[in-house]
Amino acid sequence: MLFGLSRAVPGMNLLALTVLLGHRTHGLPGALLALTAMSAPSFASIVALCMLLRGQDPAPIVRGIIRALGPTAAALMLHAGWQSCAGVFRRQSRRARGLWLLVSGATATLAVAAPFHPAWLILLGASAGIFFSSRGWLGNRE
Repeated sequence: MLFGLSRAVPGMNLLALTVLLGHRTHGLPGALLALTAMSAPSFASIVALCMLLRGQDPAPIVRGIIRALGPTAAALMLHAGWQSCAGVFRRQSRRARGLWLLVSGATATLAVAAPFHPAWLILLGASAGIFFSSRGWLGNRE
């Protein structure tokens, strides 16, 4: 049950990116505000739920909320990933978009079905990009 709760906490990479973006847009105050905005909600919810769950079996509704946090975090990550790629995706040629979808689908399938470490999937995607680019398949818009 606590594993589901831990999925709602932003990780170090996300916190580092948030601080970087805050600093680039508004300097040190922006970095501090971005870090606080990312950390405070999850910290407050963890403290509240720990106080609620202390020494007892949680109510079914609390268990349901905690179990739903994992899929919710996954959906938010997918949405953030799409938002970061959508602009570039639209500017690509039809062939490049098809290859992008092929590599994304293959990576998602391997991530779910195969016991690969994510670093291998990143290297595989980079290798596919190098291969397709060297063949001229990722050219300008058609």
